[in-house]
This record gives sequence, C-alpha cells and structure tokens, in this order.
Amino acid sequence: MRLLISSKKLNTITLNLKLGHTTVDTVDFGFDKNLDTEVIKSIDKFLKRNRIDIHSLSRVRVVENMDKNSSAYKVLQTFIQAVTFVKNSHLSR
Repeated sequence: MRLLISSKKLNTITLNLKLGHTTVDTVDFGFDKNLDTEVIKSIDKFLKRNRIDIHSLSRVRVVENMDKNSSAYKVLQTFIQAVTFVKNSHLSR
C-alpha cells in the first residue's frame, strides 16, 4: 500500500492511497495556516477511515510538480522523513 501526496491547487493537498495500480481512496483537504497540523490530522483520519496502519504503507511520497522551495513541500518532506523514521525504528513497536 502506498500513500501519495500531491498539491494541484493552491492551499489544497490530495491524499491518494494505492494498492498496486488501483486507487483505494482519495481525499482532498484545504489549509489556510498550520499545514503541519492539518497534514498530521488529515493523514491520521484518512488512514483510520481505511483501517490502515502506518506500518503497512510500503511508501509515502510527494508526487506532482510542487515547488521544492515552498513551505508546503518542506512540511510534507519532513512528515515523510518522520514516518520513515518511525517505521524503521524500534520505538514504533
């Protein structure tokens, strides 16, 4: 299972859960401020809705052509690094 994160519209993030080439679920959420908080809450709610544990995700990544210098991209990359750390850490078990 893969979680793909994209942003095609200003102040909107799309979460796409994929199994192979099949889209399992998709959700869009908007944000004005506090993207970091909104990302965590939205992804948590999205995974719970689909009964997916963070450890069962084989990959989490940002897709689309986001500006790599934007704050949104940096927040998303930091989130992905945190997920990767937790998945690979003994602290997660």
